[in-house]
Amino acid sequence: MSIELVTRLWMDDEVPARVQLTNLMQIFESRGIEEASWKGLTVRDSNLSRKIFQSQELMSCRQVETALANYDKADLHFSIRSALPCFRFKGMTPQKGFVPLWVEAWGNEFNENVGRCREIEGDAAFSLADSGPFIALIEHEETPQVQQVNQCVEENLDKVTEIILTIAECIKPMTMKAFTAKGLYQPLNAHLVFFRDSYFLIDDLKLIRKLWNEGLPNYRTAPLCESVDKPDLFAFHPWRGMELTSALVSRLAAEMDSVDYLNHTCLEAIDWKHYDNYESSGGRVVLDYPFWVNSFLDHFYLDLFNTQSKE
Repeated sequence: MSIELVTRLWMDDEVPARVQLTNLMQIFESRGIEEASWKGLTVRDSNLSRKIFQSQELMSCRQVETALANYDKADLHFSIRSALPCFRFKGMTPQKGFVPLWVEAWGNEFNENVGRCREIEGDAAFSLADSGPFIALIEHEETPQVQQVNQCVEENLDKVTEIILTIAECIKPMTMKAFTAKGLYQPLNAHLVFFRDSYFLIDDLKLIRKLWNEGLPNYRTAPLCESVDKPDLFAFHPWRGMELTSALVSRLAAEMDSVDYLNHTCLEAIDWKHYDNYESSGGRVVLDYPFWVNSFLDHFYLDLFNTQSKE
């Protein structure tokens, strides 16, 4: 079964969810998706089994804007799908193709009504149905075939990174994080992080402490401090495996108290030369370049904790 590559956005403006949806659609149209290739526009409320509106017609962004003009309630969820051009692979042979894409946005009341946590879910998202074309063969022998595959994977990743940077510039979310849909959408499981201001990193660190001390009952996630001897692989993402997860839990146990000393000034002192990152007027993206889906940014967050403990 394919594992999705999901990028979630957290917004601070009171922009209706339907507008967030069409804003994201415009970004994708500017990055190579055909204008009238959107399909499956769906509107739901907190009764997820009920569709308030659905259309299977091919639509442009302008047509979606017209169709959703009267849907401004904060308890609604909007979604639509298309396909992103990228390299796919038949064995070790790259082929030009597409990966299914869907874009979603929802109001604050929707999260509350369905028992979801905004700190985890965000306000909008775009998802690629298969993360496979974005994962490099980094543990294989460097044969010409492997090099060719990885070059195409890098091109695929650059396309997604460019989309994220464009969203940062044009929509200006507070933060974005890219995940693979195999573990909890929490900062330590992020493959890529964007933040408009370093202050928003404090919120991430406080969320990690909340997970450590309290867990997330609505997600059936016990306090992470209770799983030191046998870590929860969903909370920490199963791709790490037990050995790396146990090492991460041990590091976290030593750093949790430092959250009490967090402040914006300390975070401004981060030496960005130690991290692969892009800075623009919209904010900063942190990732492990070039094959950022192959790794997690837990090392980045652990460094932030450690910085605080030295203050």
